[in-house]
Amino acid sequence: MITKAMLRGACPEQRKIFLREWPKGAEVTLENVQRAVELGLDLGWGLRWFTPAARAEYERQVALLWAEYKRQIAPVQAEYKREVALVPAEYEWEVAPVQAEYERQVALLWAKYERQMAPAQAEYKRQMAPLWFAAAKESGL
Repeated sequence: MITKAMLRGACPEQRKIFLREWPKGAEVTLENVQRAVELGLDLGWGLRWFTPAARAEYERQVALLWAEYKRQIAPVQAEYKREVALVPAEYEWEVAPVQAEYERQVALLWAKYERQMAPAQAEYKRQMAPLWFAAAKESGL
């Protein structure tokens, strides 16, 4: 039987889930363990209750299960990675015309900006020259 006292040290959310389902504790049955998995309870946390021999056997069996799981999902992962790798190329192909139009319009706006700014910049530089000259003379240059 797994009791509330055995859950000391468990995170509050996990305790809350367990106690909502089994307020008086839970018998260790296959059905209850499967329900715990459905509820998202961390079964690994409960390994502390196993004897060393039971834990070693559990970990050996889980390692075999994990290896088989990885073998089965390898083709799915490979396909996912292949398809994800295509996304940037597709994106670039779709975005290229829009990006080119954006850059063309920005270039036109920049040219207009420079034309409009040129007289003010020229006047600023013209008026700055005597100031620079006066400061240079004052500095003994």
